[in-house]
Amino acid sequence: MTFWCCGALIVAIFDSVKNVALSVKHVLVFSGLIYMRFLGASSTPSGQKTTLNFSSLYLILSLILVCGGCVDSSDNLSRSEKADIGSEVHLYYTVGILEPDKITSGWLITRHIDRGAEVHYLPEGAAPPEKGTAFDLPGARWSRNAQRATYEEILYTESSSDSALFRIGSLLHASEFSAWILPTDSPEKKFDMLLKKFSFESNREMAFTFLDSLWRNDGVLSESLVREFGGL
Repeated sequence: MTFWCCGALIVAIFDSVKNVALSVKHVLVFSGLIYMRFLGASSTPSGQKTTLNFSSLYLILSLILVCGGCVDSSDNLSRSEKADIGSEVHLYYTVGILEPDKITSGWLITRHIDRGAEVHYLPEGAAPPEKGTAFDLPGARWSRNAQRATYEEILYTESSSDSALFRIGSLLHASEFSAWILPTDSPEKKFDMLLKKFSFESNREMAFTFLDSLWRNDGVLSESLVREFGGL
């Protein structure tokens, strides 16, 4: 009886802890049944009541430690990993010409920030959707400023540590803030020309494929990538 009282107390404690999985209680009760049926029966003389001894206390404490793995650990997941759970689609949108910062920002969101994202590029003057997260628009959570492009703002606000993404950010920063003075044969200028080519063609899919390849190449724009995607 004492064992079950302690078990009930532990369940009550677990109930007061945030995000504890229901299976914790199931494991505790089931383990208690096993203990009373087998371990308790073998260690207690016939006709005597089972009391809480050192071994049963050890069992309870062990259960607490083991069941800790049953606690919902969703808070430890990254935003993109959470997006893989379930089938919910998260809408993101921007309005205006499909220019380099909008292209790279949309790619960054869908590929590295929220894998459940669906990005909409709306034409100038289009009404924004009732639901969704705006980006690269005045007043949006992620928008350009005097120091950073929208892509860079996303990287910093989401605390990314991916070095390849930051190298792409450096290429984009040059494209957005100093494209007119970049040497023609520089990687930054070639990046700028490639993205403007995709923008002119409204070819979002090819732009995303290019950025995927650039990211896999550690953010380094090699001559082979330039030839493959633009022949510049």
